[in-house]
Order: sequence, then structure tokens, then C-alpha cells
Amino acid sequence: MCRQIPVALAVEPAVPARGEDRVRHRGGGASGGPRARHQADSIVVIEAGDYRSSEARDAARAEGKVPLLPYQLDIVQAIAGSIRAHPIAASAFKGGDPEVTLTWADPDTGIPCKARPDYLPTHGQWVVDLKTAASANPRSWRDQAYRLGYHARAAWYLDGAEAVLGAMPEEYWFVIVEKEAPYLVSVISFDEDALRWGRAANRKACELFARSAAANDWPGYRDPGQNHDRAFRIGLPSWALYQLQDREDAGEFQPGDLPDPALLRATERLFSANP
Repeated sequence: MCRQIPVALAVEPAVPARGEDRVRHRGGGASGGPRARHQADSIVVIEAGDYRSSEARDAARAEGKVPLLPYQLDIVQAIAGSIRAHPIAASAFKGGDPEVTLTWADPDTGIPCKARPDYLPTHGQWVVDLKTAASANPRSWRDQAYRLGYHARAAWYLDGAEAVLGAMPEEYWFVIVEKEAPYLVSVISFDEDALRWGRAANRKACELFARSAAANDWPGYRDPGQNHDRAFRIGLPSWALYQLQDREDAGEFQPGDLPDPALLRATERLFSANP
């Protein structure tokens, strides 16, 4: 059994594209037309405890709809409620377009570039990126953000928005929502130092891509300055060496007493009789 829940999606005009740069909406061509409002694909609630019988789920997807189990819908609605209740996050998703695709050419290398912000307000003052996380605590999320390269992502999207829209947004907001109740929300942005490092990483990536495309040479893991792949010889990480040294200092690896030779021969006969 299924039931449909309509989800309205507002679509408003974006700034007209400049030159070869383009703003494209989720489903179609370049923007710039009159304000429009359309009905997004409906959520279809699959009245079951799981997806063991996937016929209803597959049918919903075939119709371009989003299938959810009842408990999943409850989570989605709870997360949406937490965002609406947050004084900053609530305003981040107003007056703009979801999943706008931005395309442009890198000015230094000419390679084609693309970004798709989760939400781009029409005023262009910020870009919004919605993330779920085990913890929305800014102090702990900072480490995860660095490991995942989100500082480079923020710089890429800000620079892309400037290339396409003609003006740099003031902020790139990460709206972080926890995956479990009470679904706490944080709104976080990177400082200029983090964005500077992100741009440095992005510049290196663009240059590497351009060189690889020109030479049709797509490198794997290589040492700096090498132009070919090779085999690697590795040692143990520093923390493992310290740990092993401590264990050796404690006498753990000192030779022990060997068994009596007669006992060894008896063991050998036992294994020979029971191969």
C-alpha cells in the first residue's frame, strides 16, 4: 500500500548568465525566465516495515517519485522541523532555487567546471550546503570537514558562483543536522584562512587535470616529480613503532623457554596421525 505526499518546490529566476557561463536548474535549461512555481516529484510512503518486497519502491522510482518507509518519513519531517525552528537555518532556504547547476570554464586552464549547490538564494548573498552528521557540534565537525575536503568544496562553489553570477557570495553556509533525535542544527562557515587553503588545493587539482588531459596520462599514486607509476616499499607508521618499542622494553619479545624435546616429538606424531 502506498500514499503520496506532495512536496512543493518554488523556482525563481537567477541572474542571467554571462558569456559562456550558465545557470541551469535541476531539470532543464538555462534560467532567466519569469517566476514560476511547479509541483516537485511527490514522496510516496511505502506502508511496510522494510523494503523486502521492493515492487512498490521500484514502481515509485519508475514514476520519478521518492519512496520512503513510514519511519523514514518521520525522520525527514523531524529534520525539516528542526531546520525551520533554527533562527538562521530557516532563513537560509528561502527565496531561491534548490540544486542549481553552475557551469563555467576555469580562467587559467580552460577546463570545464561545474558545481551544484543544495540551495542558491536569488539574492546571491550566500550559498547553502545541507549536511547530516553524527554530531553537529562545530568543534567536532571541523575535523570531519577537513578530512572530507569541505574547505576546498566551499572555495570551489564560491568561486564558481562568482564566475557565473558576476559577484562573490558573502558566505558559504553549511547547515549541519544531526542524524538522530533531537536533530540538533548548526550553521557553519569557513574563515578566510581555510578558504585560502581550499583554493590552493583546487588550483593544484585544476592544473593536474589539465596536464593529464593534454598528455592523456592519468596518474595514480606517485612521488613528487615522478612521471610514472612504481611499486612502493613501506615501513610501519610512527605510532606502531613507538608501541612496539614499548612492548619490547617491557620484555614482551624476550625468548621464552622451549618445550621438552620429547613433548615436541609427541606433538609431531599427533599431527602426523591426524593430518
